[in-house]
Amino acid sequence: MDSIFKIPLISVLPLLVTFWLIQWLVSPYVIRKKAHEVSPYDAEYGWVANIVSDISRVSGIPPRVFLIDAPYPNAFAYGNSVSERRI
Repeated sequence: MDSIFKIPLISVLPLLVTFWLIQWLVSPYVIRKKAHEVSPYDAEYGWVANIVSDISRVSGIPPRVFLIDAPYPNAFAYGNSVSERRI
């Protein structure tokens, strides 16, 4: 089966896997550059860390909470087994 560029799709697979692996390894570090960690003792945002900690206690996974100054509401978890997990 050929793609629209007359390149077999199976030959593109190693390139895609390599790109995905690099993205999986690098993206947590890129996100961390824009974020700052929030501790439960933070005067302004400590309540966020406390809520996340209370919710995550049930799962047994203690997360690290980070905030990104963005003009839109957003919440996500990111990370991998190499770069730790963050919320």
